[in-house]
Amino acid sequence: MPAKGGLRGFVLSVAACAIALRHKASSPNLPIFLKSPFDLIGTPNGYQDARDVQTKGAKTFQTYFLPVGDDYLTCFSEWVDYLRDDLLYGHEDALFPKPAMGHSFEGGYSVVGLSRDNWSNGTKIRDIIKTAFTNAGLPEFAPHSFRKTLVKYGVDICPTPESFKAWSLNLGHESVVTTLSAYCPISVERQKELIRGMAENRLSKKL
Repeated sequence: MPAKGGLRGFVLSVAACAIALRHKASSPNLPIFLKSPFDLIGTPNGYQDARDVQTKGAKTFQTYFLPVGDDYLTCFSEWVDYLRDDLLYGHEDALFPKPAMGHSFEGGYSVVGLSRDNWSNGTKIRDIIKTAFTNAGLPEFAPHSFRKTLVKYGVDICPTPESFKAWSLNLGHESVVTTLSAYCPISVERQKELIRGMAENRLSKKL
């Protein structure tokens, strides 16, 4: 297994995948990571061709790993290297494969390793993620929660509307309106607080 190993490694890898990609939860494959180059500043990028990868809405687009921390990229890279170098997975094999079932040495039918196939749907991966959070004493979260966190983080760190537009494109949204309306709801009370804060800030500058 990768150096970070086990369930934590799997969860971090899924998180990293959510950071970089926009695909159906059960169907990412290795090709984009085996073929994708690094750009001049060392940021791995993935060209998601809908003819090769089952992206949501069958859209083809370019993504880059978002700058959220080296742990995610390291763990994800180790996971891909493990599949490619240790298990000799190829371009058509699953990125997060379901387990291979067979007869164990102890007898009976159980998990004996990893298959090369995708899960039929995202239910089991969501269960694995939720179980990992529960075992860590944290509230249950689903993989999509990573995307919600990324949007909120992007709102905090993007210095200009243009940079947030780039952040939004990286999440697979053609319009920044989709990102804001789906992931940044604002209550009437919060709307009032924000407008009042801007008014007070403007007044303080005058003084």
